[in-house]
Amino acid sequence: TAEPTKLAPYDARTSLISPEEYRATMESLARLEGEDKPATVLSRPEVEHLLDYTRTKAQGGQPMDLRNHALLELLYSSGLRNSEARLILAPRIHWPTAAEPHGWLDIAADTAKGNKQRNVPITQQALDAIARYTRLGRPLLLQPDSPSGMVFLSRSGAEILPTDVLRTVKKLGK
Repeated sequence: TAEPTKLAPYDARTSLISPEEYRATMESLARLEGEDKPATVLSRPEVEHLLDYTRTKAQGGQPMDLRNHALLELLYSSGLRNSEARLILAPRIHWPTAAEPHGWLDIAADTAKGNKQRNVPITQQALDAIARYTRLGRPLLLQPDSPSGMVFLSRSGAEILPTDVLRTVKKLGK
């Protein structure tokens, strides 16, 4: 564990801030230090269990279950970051063809780490899950003001937020 930040005690003769501001700063630092936890990493069996669970749920055909399964398949199979996966636009998915037998994603520079455009391979399982979601689930989530071309939508048809993805993974992982 990290050592807590140690500051000199408040000294009215040398401080440029009030005692109240000093106390608030110390409390903020203590809260931040408490949040400095290592990321939780799932084991391979835990991930496989999670994917099996979402695959089973998606068989029911509910739009959110189809979306969650497609999103988790994509995240797991491609190693995409949360922001890269949730902001995928339909034209950036390159489906397999006779000339190009493997699917891939064209990750936009504005969503990629380091603002670098890159191509990422996608597994057939992820492509199948995305195809099923876009064919059966996404149309039921679409609203007149839904973002154009965005693959993954929220229950209300809006862009999904980073916290939505994290909440979904945590909820499904329980």
